[in-house]
Amino acid sequence: MLRLIGLGLEIMESDWDPYEFLQPIMQVCHLWRDVALCAHSLWANILLDDRSHIQDMLLCSGNAPLTLAALDVNQFDNLELCLPHLHRVRDLRLHSVTKTTLEMFVRQHNLEPLNLQSLTVTCGPEDDIFIFSPVTLELVFEPFRLRSLEVTDFVLDFNRIPLLPHLEHLS
Repeated sequence: MLRLIGLGLEIMESDWDPYEFLQPIMQVCHLWRDVALCAHSLWANILLDDRSHIQDMLLCSGNAPLTLAALDVNQFDNLELCLPHLHRVRDLRLHSVTKTTLEMFVRQHNLEPLNLQSLTVTCGPEDDIFIFSPVTLELVFEPFRLRSLEVTDFVLDFNRIPLLPHLEHLS
């Protein structure tokens, strides 16, 4: 049954928030609910769109490695809810984020280096001007485990990026 639920999540991953998929499954019967709640990895892919869902997903994910995705700048604000769990984040996807927002967040929360394996960053319109202009992405962590780096509408300053010995994918 766990494999069936996992396959359903894989199929729906690109189109549907995992929370919205898991909630009806938990209502089928006690057995399905127990299976879903015990499988922490089912809850580890968190779309930062709804603050009430984020807390539930973090709780149900146990100690599983996390994937966090903010699809627009408004969702980026919900990353604050994940601060105590950032050490578990292995895949971080930030879309439509501005350099100013990113820098402010890092300074405000005095972030520790993250142990990411995958980072995706897409620049958003700086200062609410809907023109995508390249800005410099300054990596604020030491991605010594980083295997995948995808950056869109940012200019990378390779002099400021630490050596990426395990990088397999760069775009």
